[in-house]
Amino acid sequence: MPGAMSAQRRPPLKTNLIFSGLYGGQFALLGVQLPFFSGWLALNGFTLSEIGWLNGLALVGRLIVGPPAGLVIDRLPDRRLGLWLVAGLFFLGAAGLVVVDSRALIAAFSVLMLLAFGVLIPASDTALLTAQREEGIHYGQIRAVGSGSFVVMNILGGWLLSLAGMPILPIIMASAGAATFVFALMIPYQGAHARRSLSLKRASKLLGRMPFLLFIFAAGAIQASHATYYAFSIVHWEGQGFAYSTIGWLWATGVLAEIVLLVRARQVLLKLPATVLIAIGGIAGVVRWSIVPMGPPLPFLFLLQTLHALTFAATYLGSIAYVERRVPKQLTTTAMTILSTTGVGAASGAATVVASQLYEVSGAMAAYGLMAVLGGVGAAAALLLNRLQGPRRTVGGGQRLSTEAPPVASGGTSPETSPGASPHA
Repeated sequence: MPGAMSAQRRPPLKTNLIFSGLYGGQFALLGVQLPFFSGWLALNGFTLSEIGWLNGLALVGRLIVGPPAGLVIDRLPDRRLGLWLVAGLFFLGAAGLVVVDSRALIAAFSVLMLLAFGVLIPASDTALLTAQREEGIHYGQIRAVGSGSFVVMNILGGWLLSLAGMPILPIIMASAGAATFVFALMIPYQGAHARRSLSLKRASKLLGRMPFLLFIFAAGAIQASHATYYAFSIVHWEGQGFAYSTIGWLWATGVLAEIVLLVRARQVLLKLPATVLIAIGGIAGVVRWSIVPMGPPLPFLFLLQTLHALTFAATYLGSIAYVERRVPKQLTTTAMTILSTTGVGAASGAATVVASQLYEVSGAMAAYGLMAVLGGVGAAAALLLNRLQGPRRTVGGGQRLSTEAPPVASGGTSPETSPGASPHA
């Protein structure tokens, strides 16, 4: 089979470098945006509640824009066109923050940047998964490059901000956005996998499958449990007297642990069902978010940050594996965008808004307590999904949900598998 043959040959160096640059640029921006952007917004006059609403608006906005965008990209004769457009908007949003100074325009460009990023990630993942099938590119290794870029910018960004001050943050983000756009323009032609009969009605059948909905709920709840950490960790840790450079190292520690799991993705996913991997992430979230607001000593806090490998990376890899194995190939962008928007985006948006209110009224303990609850609920949903699907339907099983087949929960799956699909995410 062509897919099997392509999986055995050495992937082209040029393609590896292009995808490394694409992910490196995206996560370089994210590496300074997540730890420090709330601090920059506060410096420009935004309250904690306003910051929560701003982040929440961008995340919930993905619910409106994301799924239709994913469907359109799936139907394009050349999927790169959609990737180019989204990467360009991502860059435009970041660049706008360099030149504007009114609160209204700052809010508008911030939402544009964050909204575009929500569509850019699943579009990039789909392009990378296609390259994995057709050219033997290793998804985990490329994604680890992105994580490495994130770590470098956690540390370098914290050092630069300590040296030059918070006003330099938009310049750093705009530079990373420009690099992302340039590498997106260099992606090799991949064509389209969508059939002419593809329609919104057929795509919507994904949302009519109880196992898929339960998957979206589980993964969404666990990823949403990071909302307080993403939006307000800089506020919490600054309140404890930590410098920007220390905060950068705390973030870097979590992502370094994530990288270790990502480069071991093949071995982990061959041994564990995707749903179990997601559940592990939720259980780790209960532990992590219960302890962080207690203000543990800095050495213990660094140790606690290594749980990011489970709360984020294990959940993320389990989600990618679930989509890759159980969703029809021509709907992968749609499914991943639904995950990023309806599940992760909308849930994270709502959690961020609620957390901002809790933080202002009751402090870090209440806001992080909500995150622990979300992690536990997500883990329970993932374990229920694993039970409904049965012990044999693991990541390596190669079976996919079909938009025509009965729901997985009732025992029906499509016999169609992805030609040449790798047993890893």
